[in-house]
Amino acid sequence: MLEARDVMFILKRDSRRPMDLERKSVMMANIILKMARCRKDALDILDSGLAYKKMQEIIKMQGKNDGVELAKYNHEVRSNKNGIVREVNNKKIASIARIAGAPKDMKAGVYLEVHKGDRVRKGDILYTIYSESVKNLDDAVEASKNIETIEIN
Repeated sequence: MLEARDVMFILKRDSRRPMDLERKSVMMANIILKMARCRKDALDILDSGLAYKKMQEIIKMQGKNDGVELAKYNHEVRSNKNGIVREVNNKKIASIARIAGAPKDMKAGVYLEVHKGDRVRKGDILYTIYSESVKNLDDAVEASKNIETIEIN
């Protein structure tokens, strides 16, 4: 579900959208459009709102709403120093997400707020852990204290 949040941010042109994902998606979409001999540009389609409108139609046809439901409980993991994000250990982040209940629980997981190369200040949110279970959240928070998930120099 957390991935869907990023996609909806992109489609809505939200300032919180992950630009790296948007760039890759636009590049891939333009390749597909070119192969289909379509002269439209994927970024233009995004900016026009047409992509968001089409996603709304798909979601409605599935009997869903466009709100991405997140788990009931969450915890923000914050930076303990100033610096630049040098490394994000995806395996360790995934491990924390599993402790929180993902992928079995679709609402559980970890949402990254920073990426490699980002400048952070002490107290900035690095990532948020989501869980439907207080125990799983507590276990995931404890694990995050013992595992260096994000290297900051």
